Amino acid sequence: MNVRSIAVPIADGATESGVIDFNKVKIAGIYIPAGFEGTSLKFTSSPTKTGTQLPVYDDGGTEVDLVVAAERYVVPTFTDDLAALAFAKLVVEAQAGAVILTVVVKEL
Repeated sequence: MNVRSIAVPIADGATESGVIDFNKVKIAGIYIPAGFEGTSLKFTSSPTKTGTQLPVYDDGGTEVDLVVAAERYVVPTFTDDLAALAFAKLVVEAQAGAVILTVVVKEL
């Protein structure tokens, strides 16, 4: 199983990343860099790259989010559930200062 990293920039003042192509991969973990100011990461997803991004919820009606902090590597406990994401964005609280998250993925 191949593992690779995807650089995911969050611009200064932004609340979401650009579109990330998760086709044929699943998230293994996310490196949260120094300078990251948020405490959670949420997800939006679309079946197409240019489609409308919708918030990701679990089957209990709760929006999926990760508790995070700067300078950590976070491993989601629900990675199998996220394997179905096609095109997604990471959603954060407003970020003062640009950062680059590193998403580690495993090929399916």
